[in-house]
Amino acid sequence: MSSKKDKFQRLCNKRLDTALIKLDLIANLSTNRYECNEDDVKNILVSLKSKIIHIEELFDKRILLNSKKINK
Repeated sequence: MSSKKDKFQRLCNKRLDTALIKLDLIANLSTNRYECNEDDVKNILVSLKSKIIHIEELFDKRILLNSKKINK
């Protein structure tokens, strides 16, 4: 049985690879094979930035909780 850290590393690597591939596919929408306007681009970027901020907040919360456990 693997530890929580091993499981985290395994899942993190797999999910990060998948996410980066999906981001590359979104980036491909910027080529001249597709047509978009400024509002389309703003909506994409706002959505992506919003999700990144949400993920940062979740990890910050986890780090804070972990540090409280260590200090007890």
